[in-house]
Amino acid sequence: MSELYMVRPEVVMDTISLQDDRYTDIFLVGHNPSLSEIINHLVEDKFQKLPTMGVVAIKLDIESWSEIKDTEGILDFFISPKQFKYYVPKQIRTKINLDNTSEVKNENISL
Repeated sequence: MSELYMVRPEVVMDTISLQDDRYTDIFLVGHNPSLSEIINHLVEDKFQKLPTMGVVAIKLDIESWSEIKDTEGILDFFISPKQFKYYVPKQIRTKINLDNTSEVKNENISL
């Protein structure tokens, strides 16, 4: 959705609040400063800047996405880019050669 590119966090929060409640999880992918600002709006643990390729999970105690604006979540986990080689399953890590170099092998990955 290009409407969400480089917008104020309030716009993203409004968009999330309109989501169908049958979805229990929402995954946001984006850019800073918007993502860091959204995280800082939702959790007490403040991020100065979410690093590129950083992953954050936030738990929210809500029954409906419409409640997101008035809630404070709990930081469930944060994965920094340097940690990815430890979280990638061994089958994939071996295929993309994360253990030795950053070179990606041109092979199909199957699990």
